[in-house]
Amino acid sequence: MTDLAQPTVSAADLRARLADALIAAGFITTPSVEAAVRRVPREVFVPDGTDLAAAYANNIVVTKRGPDGKTTSSISAPWLSLSTLIVLRSLRAGERVPPISESLIATSGDCYPEESGSRKLGGRSGRLVGGVGG
Repeated sequence: MTDLAQPTVSAADLRARLADALIAAGFITTPSVEAAVRRVPREVFVPDGTDLAAAYANNIVVTKRGPDGKTTSSISAPWLSLSTLIVLRSLRAGERVPPISESLIATSGDCYPEESGSRKLGGRSGRLVGGVGG
């Protein structure tokens, strides 16, 4: 009898595949951002019970829905977070920036112009990033 079960793919493998896809699409443009994407375990930031494949899909992960079932909160799609990082890298000191993926800011180390300073992470993101070496 043939076993048709699919082999289990590890989070590390999915993380590597996502990083490779983001590089190929031009969303990862620096070694430090590549290292952050390859190192940060996205699965610790998604709601408990989220499938690993969904955690590493290049799409949003819904974290909260309203009474009508519409998404009210989500974890950003990796391509969107990285697009924002590309814009941030072009900023000059003193220019204002929108909120973006806090886990990547905390772990890549080169997302803001040096003169603009940094902000402290709070809440769940701060606790999670601290746990992954951010």
